[in-house]
Amino acid sequence: MSKDTKGDQMNKYRKLMTDTALFTISNFASKALVFVMLPLYTNILTTEEYAIADLITTTINLIFPILTLSITEAVLRFAFDKGIKRNEILSTATLLLMSSTVLLILFKPIVEKIPAASTFNEYWWYFVVCYVVIALQHIFSYYSRGCDKTKVFAISGIVHTVVIVASNIVCLVVLKWGLFGYLFSMILSYILTTLYIIIRGSFLKDLLHFHINTDVMKQMLQYSIPMIPTIIAWWFMQTSDKYMVIWKLGLSQSGIYSVSYKIPSILTIVSTLFTQAWQISAISNYGEKDNANFVATVYKYFHMVCILACAVLILFSKFIGSILYAKDYFVAWKCVPILLIAYVFSGLSGFLASIFTASKKTNYLFVSTSVGAITNVLLNLTFIDWLGIQGAAYTTLIGFFITWVIRLKVSGTILKIDIPMIKHLIIYVILIFDAVYVYKELPFNYIVSTLSLIALFALNFEEIRFLFERGRTFIRSKKNHG
Repeated sequence: MSKDTKGDQMNKYRKLMTDTALFTISNFASKALVFVMLPLYTNILTTEEYAIADLITTTINLIFPILTLSITEAVLRFAFDKGIKRNEILSTATLLLMSSTVLLILFKPIVEKIPAASTFNEYWWYFVVCYVVIALQHIFSYYSRGCDKTKVFAISGIVHTVVIVASNIVCLVVLKWGLFGYLFSMILSYILTTLYIIIRGSFLKDLLHFHINTDVMKQMLQYSIPMIPTIIAWWFMQTSDKYMVIWKLGLSQSGIYSVSYKIPSILTIVSTLFTQAWQISAISNYGEKDNANFVATVYKYFHMVCILACAVLILFSKFIGSILYAKDYFVAWKCVPILLIAYVFSGLSGFLASIFTASKKTNYLFVSTSVGAITNVLLNLTFIDWLGIQGAAYTTLIGFFITWVIRLKVSGTILKIDIPMIKHLIIYVILIFDAVYVYKELPFNYIVSTLSLIALFALNFEEIRFLFERGRTFIRSKKNHG
């Protein structure tokens, strides 16, 4: 390997690690710290109130990409293209948001006639306002990343956290506003976060210089529209079980099941903070000669971090649940070990998705996600009756596993990446055995889980050592450049 080639590789890893560090700040602030608020929610909100709040945000996450034609994905991808004016990208996104809001308001008479949508009838205008502020924050977050304003994006996570924690304490503890206070805090946090991104990112000029270029809009929609079925299918795989739990077991059980996702959300933070940075690297380095080796190396170490984080959380799942889950919510911890493994495969699937988005072959994403989602929904019909909310956790794991298998297989037609599959399969068997042993509370479960964790550390020893060496090199380089 020539000195220049080695230098280029180090620059790639340095850029990836810098972006990861920035996204770590953002995700830790906006998700990990808010996670500490869970005991407050479970002590103040009833299981029904928490289920309603979760239902509102979950539904927004579904309809936003549909009504806006998944335009945020195009905002990120096209902001990297030097030949397109960025204000035209932002103008296209804001136009679609305004149009979607009008369409959503026009749907109110239809929703009022649906008996199953009684929750949305009562909280309709809160729902609409939440939709607008969440959508705006999504657009400007993706835009800031595409414009290489990663520091602005990272600090916006801290702003979001400070506002939502402070307003939750005031609204829930001091004023005792209950569900209304929870929704008000969420709305306020998204508004102030969006304003911060606009001001600090110097995006006000782009926003006011509104200009629709039909050619740019056409290119963006040609990229984003094929992703809508994928996003819908992914949503179904992540959240359809919550709706089916409501249908089969009621709102109270859905509230408990929704809370069970909070510990696995720690693992989601680990994967999300990295895949956000990785998405930028995957797009930037697509088509380069050594890209396959770069992708395979990064995948190997990302896999190691996800596996070890999962094993640690499985070991302490009941203990963490005893701290976070108050009163009737405590039983939710039994879903946690299986959901943790499910979100390992969710994270790995998200990593592989970058190969398809970078190459603009997003149709493959739809196929893999659809198969996983359909499997999830069909299995939920029997598993929830059979195992209750625990059955929903199992179907989520199966759905994400199938999606990962398909993406891994198909990605090889685009980019050949070398993965030690036998070793990884042994790791998955250990993880599943560990999870089942812990949630069933079999004899000596803490000892067995600890031994499983030690075995996983041993299997990943080479990766751990290499990662530490890379980390030391990165820190030295930052000091030398500093």
